[in-house]
Amino acid sequence: MKVDSYNKLNSHYKKIYPDYLNKITRILNKYHKKQYNTDYWEPIVGLYLRRFIAKYLFQKKTKKKNLDKIASYKNVNLNKNYNDFADGDETYFYKLKNLNSSDYFKIDKINFFLRVMNTLRTIVPNILIKLGITKIFFQESYFKKNLRNFFSLRSFFNLISLPKLDCENYRIDKKKIFQNRLDLIDRYEINNKKDFFLRNVIISMPINYIENYNIIFNEVKKIYVSDAIYVDGNEVKFDFIKFYIAELILRKKKILIGQHALRTGLEDFNVYFDYSKSISNFYLTWGWKNNDKKNIKFYSTRIFSSLKKYKKINLIKKDKSNICFVLCGFLNMEENICDNFIENHKAEKARIHLLEYINKVKGIKITLKPRQGSFIIKKKNNFYKKFKILRDDVRMYDVFGNYDVIIFERISLGIAECVYLNQPVIFYYPKNLYKQKNKKLNELLSSLKKANIYFDDKKQIMNLLNSKNDISKWWMNEKNVKNRNNFLNKFARTFKYNNFNEFKKLI
Repeated sequence: MKVDSYNKLNSHYKKIYPDYLNKITRILNKYHKKQYNTDYWEPIVGLYLRRFIAKYLFQKKTKKKNLDKIASYKNVNLNKNYNDFADGDETYFYKLKNLNSSDYFKIDKINFFLRVMNTLRTIVPNILIKLGITKIFFQESYFKKNLRNFFSLRSFFNLISLPKLDCENYRIDKKKIFQNRLDLIDRYEINNKKDFFLRNVIISMPINYIENYNIIFNEVKKIYVSDAIYVDGNEVKFDFIKFYIAELILRKKKILIGQHALRTGLEDFNVYFDYSKSISNFYLTWGWKNNDKKNIKFYSTRIFSSLKKYKKINLIKKDKSNICFVLCGFLNMEENICDNFIENHKAEKARIHLLEYINKVKGIKITLKPRQGSFIIKKKNNFYKKFKILRDDVRMYDVFGNYDVIIFERISLGIAECVYLNQPVIFYYPKNLYKQKNKKLNELLSSLKKANIYFDDKKQIMNLLNSKNDISKWWMNEKNVKNRNNFLNKFARTFKYNNFNEFKKLI
């Protein structure tokens, strides 16, 4: 697909989103007998709606076929939560048949024990809030235990972790849900011809936003509202967090969301970033800044948290024979239209060419590291059988220091982690595939290029690997070291304990 086509898709997505958010707000208010505005409903349904629109537009643009499928409730995707929807391979758009049987999600109804446990989890935080000691919650997923404890102790428990409540354990009749959605469509006169798209938004909407809304709403109400909350950009996909943020917005409290991945916020199109920016007061970047007042220069707590126990790698080995090639996979285009302005099969073709190229070098051993659940190891492709393949559940952290060179095929946090740990790393993305014109993303690539990490020509990589010079001469070159540090300072600043006061001032 041409760059202009993606620009048009992005423009269309941003144009229609506010209109459909308003429509869904009116429908959900009527259904749940509420009078909330879009500011409340956007944290709950906004990410789902953005992703749904992008999926629809992208499929319509690329597949060039009628998306209007005849379907019964049996093959309609009924999603329990946002993650169920996001993990689905396809979004289906339906003309609906009659119902003829019943089916259930295989989970238990939320029971007395779970309700008691939820109450217990809120006791201490609620007491601390009521006493005026705790005023700020942070979502703890990417704060390791030592950092969470440090935050709490250093702030005299002014900052503590948001208690996690179990709100999604229930048994529900799939047939009844489906019938409820049809009744809802009829009730609000969402005519097939008039608004086919909206009808399908309602049909596919996660159960947590309609049938299970009151359960989560009531459980979240058990937690007293804090003055502010900090959430990692990846955690906004969890519905419980969405509901709590909505409560904070109702009460005009402060929402801060932190950058999650190396490239997040640097692309023209990313549903997670667009959503995070829209529902937050401030977006904390890993070091970069642009003209948007919401963007605040901060640090990567992910690098601090994940790498605290790792020591900087000493380059004892002198050869370049032991290579780990990280199979990052390729992004869902409907989620993230950034460094992938091409079909996935073209990107895979480029990967295979590079591996073939490197494999010809005498003495080089290549190990493949797939992403968890990667299609690569499931594929019956004899090409990949030439190489040793690590299990997909092997963590990236277990790879650091065990290979002379690590090669990435996509902009990844792992690149910054390698640089921080002094692990020699290469990022490869062919020049003929990259068509991004975004200024900030180009600055990131330029920074990696100056550091002699980013290569867009496989011949450059081959020249490096075939060089008679040892690995330390390339990696420890004074100019390369300086440029690597510049890259970290601008795009992946590492959080340190003495940065706590900066964090405290922001929230």
